[in-house]
Amino acid sequence: MNQRASIAITMLLNPSILLADEPTSALDVAVQKQVVDEMLKLREIFGAAIIIVTHDISVAAAMADTVLVLKEGRMMEYGPAKKIFESPESEYTKLLLSAVPKLKRK
Repeated sequence: MNQRASIAITMLLNPSILLADEPTSALDVAVQKQVVDEMLKLREIFGAAIIIVTHDISVAAAMADTVLVLKEGRMMEYGPAKKIFESPESEYTKLLLSAVPKLKRK
């Protein structure tokens, strides 16, 4: 609730850029989805750019148009989110993406 309230209060200022540092941390998956959906809707309504800092690759995949992958403060990869998630060039990015758990149906 605090994350949602903070985002709503911030948007009252009608910023052109919203910096969100781990906006979904410590939230369960259902609430994470609600926060992501609300942020995307606010981006659409207000036309604000969102810079999101996250360790959660699924949140980045859901929200980002462009992705910057950092390792120890150094740029490993930068570009369109779709390209980075579908065909990463950096070995570090490949390693990160391979560590994301995937559900498999039998």
